[in-house]
Amino acid sequence: MRVTIIAVIAALLFFVVGNVWVFLSAPMFVQYFYDVRMVALAHTFTLGWVSLMIIGVLRQLAPFAFGLDMGRARWLGLALGLMLPGVIAMILGFALQTLPVAALGTAAIFLAVMLLVYSMLRALAEKTLEVPHTYLRVSLLYFGAAALIGAWMGFAKGFDIRLPAPFHRVLFVHIHLAGAGWAGLMIIAVMSRLFPQPHLRHPDQAKWRFRLFNLGLIGLCTGLLAGGTWYAVFGAMLAVASVWYAAAFIPVLSEFRRPGQPSMWFIMTAWTVFGLVAALGLWFNTGNRYVYGITLQLQFVYGFLYMFGWLSMMIFGMLYRIVPTHVSKLFTAKGLVFPPELRSVLEDATLETAVYCCLLTGLILSCAGILTQSVSFFRAGWTFWLAGVGGFAAGLIRLSRAIRRFR
Repeated sequence: MRVTIIAVIAALLFFVVGNVWVFLSAPMFVQYFYDVRMVALAHTFTLGWVSLMIIGVLRQLAPFAFGLDMGRARWLGLALGLMLPGVIAMILGFALQTLPVAALGTAAIFLAVMLLVYSMLRALAEKTLEVPHTYLRVSLLYFGAAALIGAWMGFAKGFDIRLPAPFHRVLFVHIHLAGAGWAGLMIIAVMSRLFPQPHLRHPDQAKWRFRLFNLGLIGLCTGLLAGGTWYAVFGAMLAVASVWYAAAFIPVLSEFRRPGQPSMWFIMTAWTVFGLVAALGLWFNTGNRYVYGITLQLQFVYGFLYMFGWLSMMIFGMLYRIVPTHVSKLFTAKGLVFPPELRSVLEDATLETAVYCCLLTGLILSCAGILTQSVSFFRAGWTFWLAGVGGFAAGLIRLSRAIRRFR
């Protein structure tokens, strides 16, 4: 429980800092040249927000959802103890342009990821693997590969270590290993455990979808590092597999949606955005990336939507579903009766709806600001997004007060 609490609280703090930073640095989102500060800001979300949240939630879900023996939880605690200062050093190093400090931060992150991967793979080795377990194992391997490439890039920046390919190609490999391989496939693993209908109803389709996803991702990364142009073929395979995953999950989620349950809106919206981003990626990989002058803006929107429309929306939706269950378990573990009055606090449909509307409006307007290269328009959209984040935070504060009152 301690690992979960520390990881989740740290993730929320990184998320708040990152959101404020985005608002203050809005001009960076409408200009298209490399800025090392964007690396710091991006990793505030990818490592500080998404990865730490996944680690925290996974620590709780692994025994219950995946049936894993987490007796080696001390390795997770050590990994978290390395990752937190590593992420802070990396972000500050890039933000302040003290690149050797950033490089040392990437080294600490790499060691932390290796410990995490080791402890989880050992737990998985003792379990008969089902489809979600296979997804989980492969996502962990991608996380290790992404951390290795990230540390290599960090040392290349900090100490002039030679990279295996031109910087922009290695960067794209790192982005796709971390974004699609680690975070994306991890979400698919969790969703496949909570909503197993896609692979249970159509097992052959699930196998081919998984094969196509991995063939596309591995081929894309190999092609980029090898310096060839054929990587686009594999990028298209990855995009098709991603659209296929979205098409498989959205109908199942529609079946399980209940009236007055806004949390499912977040999850379904996340899957819809995932499909749209994958379709945009397919468009890029079929030669169309050179057709229009707006392509640079679309490429930025591609990453922006993936981070906030897919990953962040999914995390919000999962937290709205997971938190009530674990609060109830907390009362039960302490031998306390779960107060019925607390249910209305945990499942406040009005507040969840307001948060959803603000986040979605902010996401749409911010993307429009990027496309039109308007700082004021982007900030207006991000103001709506911040209002949604504030509503989510208000719900957490209200929940913590209610728990203290009933304990």
